[in-house]
Amino acid sequence: MQNSLHFQLKVQKSTKFKNNILYINFIEPLKADNLAKRALLAEMLGNFSQSLPSEQAVAKKLSYLYGASFGASVLRLGSQNVLQFKISFANSKFLPNQVNLLPEVIAFLDQMISEPLASDNRFSDNVFKRRQSNLSHYVETIDEDHAFQSSLLVRKLFYGSENDNSEYILGTLGQIKAVDNQSLYSYYQEMLNSNQVVAVAAGDLSEKQLRSLLEQTKLNQILDDKLTANIPNLRVRFTPHKVNQSVTKYQGDQTTLSMSGYLPVYWGDSQYFAALLGNYILGGSMQSLLFMNVREKASLAYDVHSNYDSLAGRLTVQTGIAATNKDQAQELIRLQVKHLKEGDFSETMLESAKNSLLNQHLSGSDSLRTEANRSFLNYFAADMSEKIWQQRLKAVTINDIQNVFKQLELQAVHIGLGE
Repeated sequence: MQNSLHFQLKVQKSTKFKNNILYINFIEPLKADNLAKRALLAEMLGNFSQSLPSEQAVAKKLSYLYGASFGASVLRLGSQNVLQFKISFANSKFLPNQVNLLPEVIAFLDQMISEPLASDNRFSDNVFKRRQSNLSHYVETIDEDHAFQSSLLVRKLFYGSENDNSEYILGTLGQIKAVDNQSLYSYYQEMLNSNQVVAVAAGDLSEKQLRSLLEQTKLNQILDDKLTANIPNLRVRFTPHKVNQSVTKYQGDQTTLSMSGYLPVYWGDSQYFAALLGNYILGGSMQSLLFMNVREKASLAYDVHSNYDSLAGRLTVQTGIAATNKDQAQELIRLQVKHLKEGDFSETMLESAKNSLLNQHLSGSDSLRTEANRSFLNYFAADMSEKIWQQRLKAVTINDIQNVFKQLELQAVHIGLGE
């Protein structure tokens, strides 16, 4: 029988939660010119529709759906920009008379996405201006968060100012203010015509019923013949360069030091688990090399941690320090990385990291949101069984981590200097 659903559907069946989750994801290659438009669309489509023209009306409808929660947001998923609509609603087994909410939930989602508060090829002017102003104000406040600002600036140094991956996911203040109402509505129509759409559900749901209901939506009619089997490659392309450095001066006592390097090991690679464990040992916990040696022993930082982005092949160290300690802190951070490159850490530290990451992974199975997120991510690659995941984590050796970190190349250093 021919599939009449014109977008992808993944269902993660589980009976252990009191709620269900459904995501509708619009996916396109990340482009700097579209960041602000997609962020504004999340504002417009996530809060209003033709039949629910106010936030109060949306809230009332969600209350009627036994306290369902709904929202729209944008997220960076490697090389892709995802506009995600997410609704969480009660498992019918825990409702009076076991009422089946799924038909009304699908109808609500369809209204919010397919029937925006718009007429004559433009959104409601008053609502558009208000949401544009709110988003502009939010982006302006980023300047006041020096640690976050430093993370954005080191990203720009890492990728280069002209690269699509260098910008904040919500776009710049200038980009947000430059979007006009009609161009946003035109982009909305373009998104419906060009984006890949993937629905992900997790919980105690019937895939057959869910598919049948989605087939009847206006969204499915709009997306007629848009179904594609071409799964995007999430890996961010990158060419190493010389180290880019910059200093930004701030008023206040806080100084930040951010260092970002290229680690050409990606999610799904054979060396992925070694990179994951290496990052954890470097700066992923209070038992890490950075925390113990830079913060505790040398007292050079009041905050220090590392982050590994496995879709971008990027490892970043961020610290909060006193301005007078910036050179000494940078030198000591480099020394901790050198320990990993030389395999100079204990088996005890490695086993502790394995246990911690395994416990984190297993605890995620107790979260419906984590289950849904994993299901979405696995859409882009072959699912890995729980048994294989644990086996590959446990098999990593000190030598494996050493071989991975020998590939790490520093690319960017940013200092946010408090004065």
